[in-house]
Amino acid sequence: MPQFPMNDFWTIFAAVTSALILAGGAYSCGRDAGYKQARRDLNNEREAKRFSEIYAPLMGLFTACYITTSPKWRAPYFRQRLGNALRFLRIGRLVQAMLAIFDKQDRGVSGEVEYGSSFPLSEITKHLGGREQFADQRLICLVTDANRARYEEQPEDNELTSADLALTDHVNQQYKALSRRFVGT
Repeated sequence: MPQFPMNDFWTIFAAVTSALILAGGAYSCGRDAGYKQARRDLNNEREAKRFSEIYAPLMGLFTACYITTSPKWRAPYFRQRLGNALRFLRIGRLVQAMLAIFDKQDRGVSGEVEYGSSFPLSEITKHLGGREQFADQRLICLVTDANRARYEEQPEDNELTSADLALTDHVNQQYKALSRRFVGT
């Protein structure tokens, strides 16, 4: 039996050990990269489903009605703000009077369907039925809020609630983001 000097044994042992460590590290890096790619592919597939099953059809429902929005102010004109400031001056509140001159008293945004079909909330609710697994949680909450607001506020025929406007904005934003990603527009 040939005898190896002890130095040769340790050299061979070190070479085999380093090869095993390098192979294990390469395997680990490859596995991690594969998992990340699979996760990315799964997310892309899920987002593509959200686009094709939820947001593209919802955007189609909004093409039949024209929504107009405008800001709501309690004191849009200078004379109204000046009257508010004079009320504060009469009771001796100089700082509030100065602030009232510049305060238009913003009350949010109002909206209405100017022409076309009515706001498609019932169609949106119907469309989401059975497709909740593709919808994001925010959309489901906005649809629920819009349905509740319609019940509680009971707006006029073409008037929109703030929940309706929030739903419209969300659908528009998500449609634009997803269409840029999947359609390239």
